[in-house]
Amino acid sequence: MAQVDNAHNPRAVQGNNEPPSSIDLGWSTYREVSGFLAESPVIQDEDTARKAKLLWDRSKVSLDEMETDRDGQVRPLNTQVKDINATFKEATGPLAKLKDELQSRMSAFALAEERRKAVIAAEARRVAEEAEAAARAAEQVEQEAIANAEQGEFTDVGDAIGEANDAFAAYEKTQREAARAERDVKGRIGGGIGRAFSVRTTRTLTITDPVKVVVAIVEKTGRVSEKVNDALLTAVRDFEKTFGSLPAGVSVEHVRG
Repeated sequence: MAQVDNAHNPRAVQGNNEPPSSIDLGWSTYREVSGFLAESPVIQDEDTARKAKLLWDRSKVSLDEMETDRDGQVRPLNTQVKDINATFKEATGPLAKLKDELQSRMSAFALAEERRKAVIAAEARRVAEEAEAAARAAEQVEQEAIANAEQGEFTDVGDAIGEANDAFAAYEKTQREAARAERDVKGRIGGGIGRAFSVRTTRTLTITDPVKVVVAIVEKTGRVSEKVNDALLTAVRDFEKTFGSLPAGVSVEHVRG
């Protein structure tokens, strides 16, 4: 705001004899328009309307002049940036294509490894499930031996307990092996100087019934979001250009101003 307050005379600084810039003139026009608006909150007669028109014209001219000056200063810089980007693109373009080809081949290998390891993990899980079933069966035999011994039946309880312990030890070992195999399924390529390379899973959404989507959004939120509304308006305009009429569900209001 200080710049607005001090802009009443851009050349008042001692030794500053340069002609006013488009920005200086812009601030000058700003002050005049601001003063007019403060004195005329409502335009009620022809003379005031003509003063407003003059200030509107001057504002437009001033804005156009500032835009011309701004563009004149920025355009050479944009050209320089464009030239710099083009120079680097000469090297980055071909290298990026080769890198993409490397990535494609590495991804193919990683996915093949995932499929191979998935088969190993499935087999390890099957072995673990069989080992669990054997351990449960050995546990049942152990419990029956203990119960029979309590009833006075001659039973080798120690042997049954040992068999059950061995079965559970084997089961726990196969469980660890299965868990390790399942963790190792994801294909990774190590080495190099960065993090291990792995294939990312991308999530793709496809709208199969746009009407149901909009209805669901309205039911949950009670309104159509601004983004959805903008997208629908774009579709409505495209429809009108193609078919010469508006689709159902659209109202038109003409506002003069």
